[in-house]
Amino acid sequence: MSNGEKSASAVWKKWKSNHGTMQSEKLDDMSQEDKLELMFECIDIWHFVMNLFLGLKLDSKDIYTLYMLKNFENLNRYNNGY
Repeated sequence: MSNGEKSASAVWKKWKSNHGTMQSEKLDDMSQEDKLELMFECIDIWHFVMNLFLGLKLDSKDIYTLYMLKNFENLNRYNNGY
């Protein structure tokens, strides 16, 4: 399991000494261990976001509706050169 100390976790942790190096590394060039570390980091982010949704008392229907509204807005911005 991840302990957050592997080098791949520096991809989005600017305080880590190897942040710049990991930012420039291509995903295809990373080891399987580093890719797994990135997946664990994504799960941590997902867990944090889900806790925010729960704290706001949003259910799956709320999340879906808000997502679709925001996605529509973003597509309009993209299509209009935003």
